[in-house]
Amino acid sequence: MDKPMKYVVCLGINFLLIYLAFNGAQNLLTSSDDEIGPFNLGSWSLGTLYLANTISGLAVAVPATCLSTDRNVMVYWVITIPIFLVCNVVFEKYTLVPASFIAGIGAGVLWTANAGYLSSCISLAADPRRAPLLTGVFYFFLQSSQIFGNLSSSIFLHHIDHGRTWLFVFYCAVCLLGMGGLLMMPNLEREHQPQDLPLCTKLMGIVSVTWNDTRMKLLALVFIYSGMTQTFFYGVFPDWVSETRSDEDIGYVMALFGVGDALFSLFLGWLGSRVNVGVFLVITVSVLSCCGGMALLAGVDYYGHHTLLTFMAVAFQFGIADAGFNAMMIACISVIFPKAKNAKMVFNSICGFAALQTFQACTTAISFFYNSVVTKWVQLLCLAGTLAVAYVSFGVLVFKYMKPQEQSDEFTDDETQDDENVTEKDPLLTQGEIQSHIDSP
Repeated sequence: MDKPMKYVVCLGINFLLIYLAFNGAQNLLTSSDDEIGPFNLGSWSLGTLYLANTISGLAVAVPATCLSTDRNVMVYWVITIPIFLVCNVVFEKYTLVPASFIAGIGAGVLWTANAGYLSSCISLAADPRRAPLLTGVFYFFLQSSQIFGNLSSSIFLHHIDHGRTWLFVFYCAVCLLGMGGLLMMPNLEREHQPQDLPLCTKLMGIVSVTWNDTRMKLLALVFIYSGMTQTFFYGVFPDWVSETRSDEDIGYVMALFGVGDALFSLFLGWLGSRVNVGVFLVITVSVLSCCGGMALLAGVDYYGHHTLLTFMAVAFQFGIADAGFNAMMIACISVIFPKAKNAKMVFNSICGFAALQTFQACTTAISFFYNSVVTKWVQLLCLAGTLAVAYVSFGVLVFKYMKPQEQSDEFTDDETQDDENVTEKDPLLTQGEIQSHIDSP
């Protein structure tokens, strides 16, 4: 196992521990019965969390990530997650909603820095064909948190007295363990640090990167679909299960979602790195699986077959759908901004990952707030529509703008070829910056 793979495995294990707690807490919020106006407390909390995620992506993540290395930024901002977990024990609107806002800000910065660290590992590998595999390995560990988090919630709530309190004690403990693991991660120093850029440039970075790069515009449509899936897979679907099954069953159903997500993150990541136009093949598998899950869920609800087994089958297919899109989005951004040879390219890479976080979180926040005022069938149709748009966007991106196999062959030891890549792949570089890059040893 080479260094890039070791770093990715360590990063994945630490995020497994952190998100085991974070995702488990979010899943439990969807079954909250406490009402605040037309919304329940769970929807308010999750909507606030993802609204703060959006604000973080727009105004906090880029400046914060530019100030230090990705590992240091992760260590600083992960502390917001235990605050959210502790407030879930009290479960009062005066503490939970503000804590959700704080966690949303922190999670936005944490995720941007995490994606940057993963991109640095891909750059160390020096071959863009390995990007899908490395991201797949990371998501294998991350989505395994769904398995252990949801199984633990079912065990604590069903078999232990005062189970909710002890469950969040357990969540806090494993989250702190993951935080300690992040502190022990190697610090991948950036050769060029974009911290000296003006604040207005940092704040406008997401807009500049998305507006000036056609590939990022296409990915923005995929990010919006990803935000819709966050709401549906982690909010609407568990709520759909809770209407006809017990809260304990939600844990088992979502654990199987995690099994499909984790296993197929690894498999589809491997497939994407081994097959020509593998990225598009992976997305096709994900789209077909999502369509199958939506069709089965519609049939289950229409005919009234609300058995645990049918919900598990739906969850497994949704897990496969989630796996492909998640891994390929980060892989694509890492290939679009492949090598951080100057401060501008580092900055563009940070902005690309912050754009992913912002579009995804904004869509998720809006979806969680309208979750309580529209029917589940309307949300199912909205998910199907955005899925179609995302699939077409990914197809155009892969076949017209990225050309995976040709792009892989461009990465050679020839400095002249590398200079041409900078000109082609980074449209935000000025002519002076390009010439400076070419003249530098």
